Amino acid sequence: MRSTLAITAILGCSSVLIANQIEEAPLNLWQITYKAVTSYADGYTIEGQSSQFQGKFQYTDGVLQHIEGTVEPEALSSGLKVRDESILEIVFTDRDGSIPDLQWRSKEATTCNLSEGFWVCEVDGEFKIRREWQDLPLIVYISDYQGRTWVHAEASLKLSSYQFYENASDDTIKVADEVSFVIDLLGD
Repeated sequence: MRSTLAITAILGCSSVLIANQIEEAPLNLWQITYKAVTSYADGYTIEGQSSQFQGKFQYTDGVLQHIEGTVEPEALSSGLKVRDESILEIVFTDRDGSIPDLQWRSKEATTCNLSEGFWVCEVDGEFKIRREWQDLPLIVYISDYQGRTWVHAEASLKLSSYQFYENASDDTIKVADEVSFVIDLLGD
């Protein structure tokens, strides 16, 4: 509800109708933020953002045909370099020492509903960490922002759904489980 109100307020400053036909189009980073509450006694929360994103989508006549995105884990920043290096090593580094990209993709076309001047799409998708894909549905909002297509998405993922997390012998990796994120992207 709070997110819908925020989106509605932002959209009030922009044109609310977008083109019905968008061919396969690139998406550019506006902002990506994330938050993870830790299991520490003080309830410490890690918050950060990404400085990089690559993605594309295809939208046609009220149907989101496809959407995908990639973020390099090295582009995630919580504002504390030592903590970011530790998270990179513990969570994102594979057994062979490589650091595979984080990826999200839709599984199938989604019919979107027009609501309060923007399209709302409940997208069935999946998210990849360390070469392992897990289901991750998203709510995606599509509208116009100053003449450009705006794509807003929100989701929450559980690291415990991933095998690397469940099988970790070191409790260090299990400091936080749920990671929520908000993504705002602009088309060309």
